[in-house]
Amino acid sequence: MEPSRYNDNSIGIPYITGASNFEDGRIIINRWTDSPTTHATIDDLLLTCKGSGVGKMVWCNIENAHIARQIMALRCIDGLYKNYLEIVMLAFLSKIVSKANGLIPGLSRDVILNMTFPLPPFNEQTQIYHKSKEILSYTQQVDKETEKLIDIINITKSKILDLAIRGKLVPQNPNDEPASVLLERIRAEKEELIKQGKIKRDKKESIIFRGDDNSYYEKIGNDIICIDEELPFDIPHNWSWCRLGNIGDWAAGSTPSRSYPEYYNGTIPWLKTGDLNDGYITNIPESISEEALKNTSVRLNPSGSVLIAMYGATIGKLGILTFPATTNQACCACSPLDGINNHYLFYYLLSQKDNFVYRSVGGAQPNISKEKIVTTLMPVPPYEEQRQILDKIDIFFDLIRDIEKSLN
Repeated sequence: MEPSRYNDNSIGIPYITGASNFEDGRIIINRWTDSPTTHATIDDLLLTCKGSGVGKMVWCNIENAHIARQIMALRCIDGLYKNYLEIVMLAFLSKIVSKANGLIPGLSRDVILNMTFPLPPFNEQTQIYHKSKEILSYTQQVDKETEKLIDIINITKSKILDLAIRGKLVPQNPNDEPASVLLERIRAEKEELIKQGKIKRDKKESIIFRGDDNSYYEKIGNDIICIDEELPFDIPHNWSWCRLGNIGDWAAGSTPSRSYPEYYNGTIPWLKTGDLNDGYITNIPESISEEALKNTSVRLNPSGSVLIAMYGATIGKLGILTFPATTNQACCACSPLDGINNHYLFYYLLSQKDNFVYRSVGGAQPNISKEKIVTTLMPVPPYEEQRQILDKIDIFFDLIRDIEKSLN
């Protein structure tokens, strides 16, 4: 209908334009028209037959309304119980919607008018409806309780990880080698790798230490600053704080130019964010060639590397490589140095997903830079405690997985 034929001043009769007027089983009216052509009335079943809301239905509770082309009104004749019609439409809805076609999905009248369905005697139609309503009320209650349980499960997972990274999941052992000694070894290992030309020196390499006043300080070059206000929580005495960039070799991925077809369909796995599954990566469908590895900035990450997505809706999505692979520019990869368990790093990054999403920037396609990730603070436990933490997490998460399976 032309804009000149409708208004928002309640002049004329209600005008139902499409699925946007349907909300929680009710009709929301925000337009009227004094030149209606197609009418719907009380007890018509309104079906959206065009646009993104194809298949959405609601009962008309308006005595006289104009409906747009996006809406089809189904009206019962004698012998057909209106609520039975709704049951039939719900039963066949997925099949009906699957027949929508076109750039803007649309159902033709013939799809509905030629639909066949079982028609029992009128009394049985009413019985079927009331029994279906009774069953649906139970299933809806089960769905609600299941949703509550899923929320509780997700909260429980987050709490387990929160306790783990605070040093509260397993008992402290004073005989464990302090994490500060572990980090000293990591720094020595990095220096050796730099000398061998295997990794580049980080200009912002830092050392975080606890001073005699029990405050934490960070040394970058010759500068030393107190970082107490930056620390999110307290950690056990034999743990240490560090920046994520200090515990491994980090690198962002790259996408070889599509102008060179020889760069693709090779033998080297090339991962995109859609391949991340918050677990072990065992399958990467796409691949690049040796030529791409030699002539572009794509880097081959070793097995065991921890991957994290940096762009769009997948920010914070994780994976652990089970074989060497490259990634696109939307992923960041870390190969942890000796002393940092890659599974502990994985779970720490998992615990920080909301933090990474919060710190991302951009509009429709937000992103968090590699720089923001590697400068994130990380609490480091002694190596033996990392292993014990992982064992405890596995026990809890296995129990949770069993509950999740039972829900499915």
